[in-house]
Amino acid sequence: MAGAWTEVATRPAGGTFAFTAKLLGPTSFRLSAGTLAGPLLVVPVAPLVKATPQEGGIGGAVLPARAGTRIQVQVLERDAWLPAGEAIADDVGSFFAELEVVPGVYRVRVAPARGFAEGLSPRLRLG
Repeated sequence: MAGAWTEVATRPAGGTFAFTAKLLGPTSFRLSAGTLAGPLLVVPVAPLVKATPQEGGIGGAVLPARAGTRIQVQVLERDAWLPAGEAIADDVGSFFAELEVVPGVYRVRVAPARGFAEGLSPRLRLG
């Protein structure tokens, strides 16, 4: 794992510890005691995906922004999510998927990539 380790919490003698972290990307943690280091704990982080219905389709944003990120709009059919449209995010993470929106439940999906987990928008109930 590239990079340097940073101490985020210290256990008091005979006590326990806890900490809270706002992760902005894939991150690893490990416990250590002196020169002994425990195994890596890799924490998956999903991109934030926002979606809103707009005239002629569904738009939104993905953060962190990465130009060229492939966006898939999905519609719920019975118990399966089916492709309904696609878009590509621009350099600030914005996207617009042109599609005929019919009544139903939709979401936007970003596939796992570059160490990030799958990102999903909240469900949109349209119509």
